[in-house]
Amino acid sequence: MMVVDTRERTTPFYNSFVSKFKADATYETMPFDYFFPLDGKALAVERKEINDFANSLYSGRIYEQVKTSLNVETDVPLRYMVLVHGSLYEHTRIRKGNPYAFLSALTGLMAGFGISVMLLPNTTYAHMFLHSAYKRTTGYVPKVTVRSGRKGDSTREK
Repeated sequence: MMVVDTRERTTPFYNSFVSKFKADATYETMPFDYFFPLDGKALAVERKEINDFANSLYSGRIYEQVKTSLNVETDVPLRYMVLVHGSLYEHTRIRKGNPYAFLSALTGLMAGFGISVMLLPNTTYAHMFLHSAYKRTTGYVPKVTVRSGRKGDSTREK
């Protein structure tokens, strides 16, 4: 079961995610967008579109948001990450920005707070990532297909 922040519930991103993947969720007010309890641990995900993330990064708002999120008390160890979707190329081309400056600020955020930031090219990949995390909360364990021999030979699942 995933927990979704009440503000995220009304976004087009979340509505398309739910209609596409039929995910069940409960809703609470939280300092991050998604919360996934996973085997005695928890994953907290803050989702940002790349332009919103860049504005938060350059203005310093993201630092306060991360501090607040990392101070949330939970019964299990919490892993916090920021999921950013959108094209870095398009973002820097439109803003006439320097991708090196963006990536440098991003590295500072990650190193300074010890968090993960995942850059995904578009909304589809962000949906797939959240769906993968959601499936893990339901006890789903992916099967890995191992190919042995030459291409075209039979496969077996582990």
